[in-house]
Amino acid sequence: NPDCFIFLIILFVYFLPISFMNDNLLNLSFSHWGVFLFSIIPALINVGIFIYAVFFLPQNKNNRAFFLFVFLLGITQTVDGLMRMSISKETAMIWCRMSTTLLVFAQPFGLLFTLRFTGWCKRIKESKLLLFLFLPSILLELLVVAQLDKYTIIKSERWNWIANPESTPVTNLIFLWFIGIGLIMLALLWLYYFKKSAVDRKKMQALLLAVGFTIPFIGGVTAELVFPLIFHLDDIPLATPLITIFSVASLIAIIKYNID
Repeated sequence: NPDCFIFLIILFVYFLPISFMNDNLLNLSFSHWGVFLFSIIPALINVGIFIYAVFFLPQNKNNRAFFLFVFLLGITQTVDGLMRMSISKETAMIWCRMSTTLLVFAQPFGLLFTLRFTGWCKRIKESKLLLFLFLPSILLELLVVAQLDKYTIIKSERWNWIANPESTPVTNLIFLWFIGIGLIMLALLWLYYFKKSAVDRKKMQALLLAVGFTIPFIGGVTAELVFPLIFHLDDIPLATPLITIFSVASLIAIIKYNID
């Protein structure tokens, strides 16, 4: 299956550089339990959704893209929590970059799910679509591994560590990728909703998915991009936990309205 094959490539590309990292990776303290739970509870929800999707949902293309998406989100949220638990700034930076690369890979699966749900994938050849979605992710991951993206790691009383993105060409490119995919998903979901008639069961599916994605997208862009890059305020780490709203909304749409 192409989706699973790409997923295995992603895991290989992602975990290979980790094997060369130093012992700073485990320089952690779990004294900030409140902050850790803020990340780990959404992660457990996504992992639970992944397990349910794998064993209890029909294994069609839509659902396959969905459960790979939520699995990567769950890992991202866990890594984000470990970044908050870091003892040193160096360890926080390592976990920050790992979280960034996971999100770079997770988002294309979200867009793939959206394209398949709305039917837009039928207009593009499958091989070209997968190449368009995942080749940029692999290239961006290599830029992160090369440490060409820049963040200012600062100590926070509430969050322990905060990673404020710096406006550099590579960092801007990564966040443009995030925003671009998000805007496409947002436009496709709302367009699909408004095109459906009131009696069509897929109208409620589309509403669930559109609202479920709009909340974390607007919240995440505002708190993690607009605040630090435009207003020079500290990052508020809301995007990673909030995206679980989309996962839950998608699961409800799949179960209740039988997305096929």
